[in-house]
Amino acid sequence: MKKIFSILILGLVFLSFGAHGAPHWEQAWGSVGTVVVNHDQADETTKLFATKYDTGDIYRYWEDQDRWTKIGGPGKTFVATGGRLYKLAEDGSSTWRYDGEEAWTQVGGLATEIYGGGGKLYSVKPDGNIYEYTGTPGKWTMIGGPGRTFAAAGAEGGLLPGHGDEYGRAKLYGIAPDGAGVWEYSGVPEVWIQIGGPAAQIYAGGFNLYATNPDTGEIYQYQTQLPEPERDWIRIGGSARMFAVDVVGCGVPPLGSTDLYGIFPDGTGVWKYDGIPDQWEELAQPGATLAEIYVGGGEVYAVTESGRTLWRYFES
Repeated sequence: MKKIFSILILGLVFLSFGAHGAPHWEQAWGSVGTVVVNHDQADETTKLFATKYDTGDIYRYWEDQDRWTKIGGPGKTFVATGGRLYKLAEDGSSTWRYDGEEAWTQVGGLATEIYGGGGKLYSVKPDGNIYEYTGTPGKWTMIGGPGRTFAAAGAEGGLLPGHGDEYGRAKLYGIAPDGAGVWEYSGVPEVWIQIGGPAAQIYAGGFNLYATNPDTGEIYQYQTQLPEPERDWIRIGGSARMFAVDVVGCGVPPLGSTDLYGIFPDGTGVWKYDGIPDQWEELAQPGATLAEIYVGGGEVYAVTESGRTLWRYFES
């Protein structure tokens, strides 16, 4: 990837932790497992959740009080969508919705994985088929067959700037079981459209879709902003340890935004894509090797490889 240098020298960046007016990272918590940045696209609020590495219990962070409170026990997967938090039980026996304090309501049964985005919740059943949650506990609709992985996005019910009275809808994408193609859900149960060839991973947020090349790890963007006949995939960067898509509001300017971040292959830093192929901005160095990155609502978090410490990035 092409490197865009900050006006700060690297030596000074390492000294910027806690400094006012300079980009820096600050420790948010210690020894975490899973992190969920829950951005409500409708009211544009953002909540942070994380599990403790040793117990798996999930906690919520209260920024105004600078404290973490336990809200539930362990889960196999935690996802956020439509301003709500959901979890899949450790044994895959049930899916639950968080209702506040330590209250959870069961909304689904057996599943191997759950996905959330664009105000929708999806569940992959043991038979490999994927289902969409109707909003009523226990009621799910089968919408497609098996896939290697899925990615959910969109802005359900959100008015799209510059599109008249057109409202956004949820978007769901999947990679074929053999990895040979990327498919988009049409919104009609069991009707999917192939939009791409082989891919290793897909990342989605707002109305943007990205996929990595299975041979090189390079990342490509699907040109969703163009009319359907003109859409294609363009290479925008090299490989990374992990990518993450940040969405603010509806994800479409001027009422929102969508940004792509990636961790260096060796975990020593974070890039932010500037919207021009092969041009990425390097954030202030974290001073530690990073394992994962989590984003949402304009907030950027990373987990260190050693000690699983959670850090938050500040522009100033």
